[in-house]
Amino acid sequence: MPAHRHATRCASCHEHAVVRPSAAWKAALVGGYVLFGMMVFGASLLGPTIIAVLPLLMATGFGLLPFLHERAGAQAACAACGKLASDEEPEATPRSLAIELARAA
Repeated sequence: MPAHRHATRCASCHEHAVVRPSAAWKAALVGGYVLFGMMVFGASLLGPTIIAVLPLLMATGFGLLPFLHERAGAQAACAACGKLASDEEPEATPRSLAIELARAA
């Protein structure tokens, strides 16, 4: 399977409109974990005043990381019909072949 496809055909509506999540979300997820690790390390150096920093750490851990996980692991969706797309290429059906021939003419 190619790593980059310009247009992927939807299995439901046979349009070239499948939108995949950006790879930048995976980089943002790694950055989120690095940020959270640095915050925990910095908080461990505070000693007893960590009590004041705990709400910030908890908000980052409970808010930022699940959001980034959801975006980085999102499935591809068709922009035309809104259905989730699978990773495998749909097989050619007589209808899709007819659509291709009509578009080529």
